[in-house]
Amino acid sequence: MESICQRSLCNSIITSRFSSSSLPRLNSYEPRLRLGIGQKIQRKLQVVSCAPETMSLTDSPVKNSNEVKLWGGRFEENVTDAVERFTESISYDKTLYKQDIMGSKAHATMLAHQGLISDSDRDSILTGLDEIERIIEAGKFVWRADREDVHMNIEAALTDLIGEPAKKLHTARSRNDQVLTDFRLWCRDAIDEIIAHIQRLQVSLVTLATKNEGLIVPGYTHLQRAQPVLLQHLLLSYVEQLERDAGRLVDCKVRLNFCPLGACALAGTGLPINRFMTSDALGFTAPMRNRYGP
Repeated sequence: MESICQRSLCNSIITSRFSSSSLPRLNSYEPRLRLGIGQKIQRKLQVVSCAPETMSLTDSPVKNSNEVKLWGGRFEENVTDAVERFTESISYDKTLYKQDIMGSKAHATMLAHQGLISDSDRDSILTGLDEIERIIEAGKFVWRADREDVHMNIEAALTDLIGEPAKKLHTARSRNDQVLTDFRLWCRDAIDEIIAHIQRLQVSLVTLATKNEGLIVPGYTHLQRAQPVLLQHLLLSYVEQLERDAGRLVDCKVRLNFCPLGACALAGTGLPINRFMTSDALGFTAPMRNRYGP
């Protein structure tokens, strides 16, 4: 019974997220997958000024002795440059900046709604995150390798920009659930983009098939010519293969679209957070049901 209910839920999610009004009709070979429209957080925020540094990621950063790594509590000395280079991930996970900022905005809004931070602190955080996103997209943000990853880079920049309120952003959140939330948001966006490319390829194949009606070509099996086939039949076989690929991606999106926020460092928090609020704000189906280790 539970599996039947789960399948019904998945089918309803797919039906609601993929409408038929956005793509051209292609008779019997119309692609049946439709892009979902993710929810976005839109806020009118006052922009504050920020003078970005000029150091590039490849430069040797001037380390701030006051900055303490999240995992560095058991170490008395700083790590060597070789370890710094080995442990950094900012060179590739900076791609997640948009998802990281999006998640932080939803989290800060929830904290204020629950009375865990003040409305003024929330507004400062949201304004600062907007400014950081603007600087990143302008290509002026300095990604520092000594800050390891996208999360620490943005958090440190936010602290430099707005001061004490930035430190409250990690209330009831750890880098564990933050990382996984960012990654799920990124995967969800990537799936939508891939499906869009698949649909355009399907449209091109169907268009080519309709322009070559009746054209006979040799069919191949094991790299050898076999029976003659219509070019339309050959091209539409790829349309069907791509449809199955897109279906697997849709299924993957349905499975991953649950929000890890609230797991914190391991198994939740005693603070009165609202996991459904952040899940809804980020366009997830629901929070993950078990919070033990995101």
